[in-house]
This record gives sequence, C-alpha cells and structure tokens, in this order.
Amino acid sequence: MGRAVVGLAHACGLLLVLAVSAAEPACTGSELTVKARGGIGALSVTWRLTPPCDVAETGILLGRDLSTLTRVGAAIRRVESSYSSTIPVEQTGVYWVAAWVVDTAGNLVTSEPDFAPVLVFDDDSLEAHSGAPSCSVDPA
Repeated sequence: MGRAVVGLAHACGLLLVLAVSAAEPACTGSELTVKARGGIGALSVTWRLTPPCDVAETGILLGRDLSTLTRVGAAIRRVESSYSSTIPVEQTGVYWVAAWVVDTAGNLVTSEPDFAPVLVFDDDSLEAHSGAPSCSVDPA
C-alpha cells in the first residue's frame, strides 16, 4: 500500500481533498510463522506475516543443523498475504526451515524454525533394491 497523504487546498473557491491509502507498518510488529512439510526429494514451505506489513523482500533459510541455517533460492520481492516455495534437497534427513522478511525500513524479522523429514532416493540405491531376492514361498 502507499503512504497516507491528506491535503486540503482552496483554489478559486473550490475545496480539493486528496487521499491515498494508508501505509503498511514496519514488520517488527508482525508475527512471522513458517510451516515445513517433508516429502521425497523436496520440502514444501509456507509462511505468512500477521498482521501484514510493508515487505521489501522475503525468503527462507534451510539447514540440517539448526545453528547453521542459510538462505536458499532467490529473494521474493512481491507482497502477498502468504508465501510458499518448494525446495529440492540432495540428502535424506531432517531439515530445519525458517522464514525471513526485510521491510522497507530495512528491519529484518525471522520466524521460529520448523522441521520436516525428507527422503532422497538415488539411482544406486534403487539398483541395489531391484537386485534383492524376492520373498516368495517355495511350493516344494
């Protein structure tokens, strides 16, 4: 949204009123929540700010160790009520995910982290399983 501007002018006996929609507040007063869902080879992540605020950019942090989360993917530079992203991963394991937002004043806000398990199957593990003996009953 734009900044609030209200003006009154008196020109040639006419009263002119200008009004523009109110500006969103800084994001430091908003709660940023994230939800991660694991899967096969990727995580699905959704996040939102409540109440909405003046977002300049947002994105997610990812890692297998909670103390070393790093930014992944490109920053999102559009204002939405909620955001979502699918993140491919290369290794099976539990992943920690947090969201971040920078508002137009430059304030950084991060969410509490969430976690989700991901399974990754590579070609070698699939070949090893396809050569395994079957579990059939011998009729003899």
